[in-house]
Amino acid sequence: MEHLLEILEDLDGFANSVLSSITTRIVQLVDIDPFDYESGNKWDEYFAPGGNVTIIQLAGYDQDETKKLMAEFILWDLWYYTQNGTKDKPIPVILDEAQNLDFSDGSPSAKILREGRKFGWSAWFATQTFNNFSREELSILDNAGTKVYFNPAESEVRVLASRIGNATPEELRMLQKGHCLVLGQFNQEDQTLSNPRYHVVKVPAMSTR
Repeated sequence: MEHLLEILEDLDGFANSVLSSITTRIVQLVDIDPFDYESGNKWDEYFAPGGNVTIIQLAGYDQDETKKLMAEFILWDLWYYTQNGTKDKPIPVILDEAQNLDFSDGSPSAKILREGRKFGWSAWFATQTFNNFSREELSILDNAGTKVYFNPAESEVRVLASRIGNATPEELRMLQKGHCLVLGQFNQEDQTLSNPRYHVVKVPAMSTR
C-alpha cells in the first residue's frame, strides 16, 4: 500500500483533477494500511467443508469511504480466487448493506451477478432500500436468479411492484412480519424449472427449524 500513491502520481494520460480525486479518496486507506502481507491466501480455508461461517466485519473503521474501498478490494481478491471454480463447488457469500457496494459496469459485484454462477458463486446481496441505486445498477441487480422482498417502505412499493411484474402494490403492502415475496424459478412436478414467477412465502421461526 505504501507505494500505491507513488504509482498514482506517476500515471500518465489522466487529468490532474482525476488523479487528485482518486488520491483524496484512498489516502486514509493508505495511512491505516489494514492488509496483512505475511499470511498466505486463506480463501481455501474459509470455504473448506465443515460448516464454519467466516464474518468479515468492517465496523471498526470510522470512515465510510475506507470501508467501501476495503469491501471492493476484498471482492476483487475473492473474484480472482474463484476464476478456477465451477458450479459444482459452491462459494456462498452474503453481502449485507449492499447499497454501499459498487454495482457499476465492470465492478466485482456486477461480474458476480453476471458471470458468477459458472464459477460457483452463490451470492446473497441484502439491502433495506433501492433508493440509492441508479437505473443501470438496478438493471445489473436484475441478473440475480432469485429475489426475495420483505415488506418494503411505502416510498418503494410501486417501484418494486413494477419490477416484479404481475405483483400489485397492495400485495407488497400486505406482507406481514415473517412473510416475503419470492421471485424466481421453482421446481415443478416433472423436475424442470418453471418460468420466472413469484410466491408469497412464510418464513418459519428459528425455534421451529
